[in-house]
Amino acid sequence: SSSGAFLVAQFGTRFGLADRPNERSSHKVVTPKGGGIGILVAMVLAGIGMGLEWGLVVAATGVSVLSLVGDKAEIPPKVRLSLQFLFAGLALWSIQSPLLSGGLILFHVPVVLVFVVGTANFYNFMDGINGIAGITGVVGFGLLGLFGHLIGAGEGVVLFSLCLSVACLGFLPLNVPRARVFMGDVGSVLLGFVFALLILKMAKDL
Repeated sequence: SSSGAFLVAQFGTRFGLADRPNERSSHKVVTPKGGGIGILVAMVLAGIGMGLEWGLVVAATGVSVLSLVGDKAEIPPKVRLSLQFLFAGLALWSIQSPLLSGGLILFHVPVVLVFVVGTANFYNFMDGINGIAGITGVVGFGLLGLFGHLIGAGEGVVLFSLCLSVACLGFLPLNVPRARVFMGDVGSVLLGFVFALLILKMAKDL
């Protein structure tokens, strides 16, 4: 993740990956964004290595790549949200969460889809403030891994959570105390999306 963040910090603005400050920004100079691409690579490698469901890995990758495109060029909100819901549906079908079963399935599915997509976009709000998205990732996924271990969730999902915590830690040196690069939607949306899915997957593994 550090290598990805470093490369984007060095060359991101040349490829249109730049966060230009406005009156609401916490930074004052143009800063490269999209440094979370290294976290995406770490997620894919960890997902494959830990044997996670292919649908989860593919869906998370799809959401992240879509967000990378959004880091470079504006994507209409309806298009972005529609694709996010599509990827969330693929991931939920893949992990077969128990929350999607039973007599209230027609109620459960929309609620769980909104939970996954909503978490992805809420997490994205933290990007752009030095350190907050990365530190939240380190702590959040670390605690999620610990929780998974304590409840006896599968070893793969526990290690996967810890891998993402370490990936966020690797990103931090380039983001604090003075941001040389921001995570961008490619990283922040990905982390929120995967965090929500891991909660649902751990519910399955109980």
